[in-house]
Amino acid sequence: MNQIFNPENFFWKCFDKMADVVGLSLLWFMCSLPVVTIGPACAALYDASARCVRGGEGSPYGRFLRTFRREFNISPISYLISRRIQESRFLLCETDHTLSQIAQILGFSSLSYFSQSFRRLEGVSPMEYRKRRRGRRGGGERIKSADNEK
Repeated sequence: MNQIFNPENFFWKCFDKMADVVGLSLLWFMCSLPVVTIGPACAALYDASARCVRGGEGSPYGRFLRTFRREFNISPISYLISRRIQESRFLLCETDHTLSQIAQILGFSSLSYFSQSFRRLEGVSPMEYRKRRRGRRGGGERIKSADNEK
């Protein structure tokens, strides 16, 4: 009976490897959703899976993240944040959603984290970005309407 629950048992070793492969596949899927990253995600999956099956060193998840970073020159989380900020620029200019709604739509954990990330990448706060973009668009519309009245 002790052999059944022994972590060195053949069954548990195989189960552990299969669980790692399933986990890596899910990680690959999440990193491949933006089609642009499918190449680095596939390279990372191959490298991590091959080492996992061979019984390589360390965590296969850490290996996946390191390989992704090496192939794409950016960590998966940094890439995801930059994509979210890119989408937020569109939402700020084209919708009337509040900043809280935009942060929630894009999956940020809080408005504060969204604002901090936006400022770090764009150099201005989300509200300032919205005001500047709408000011340009609104100013252009006013000039056109003034010209039409003449």
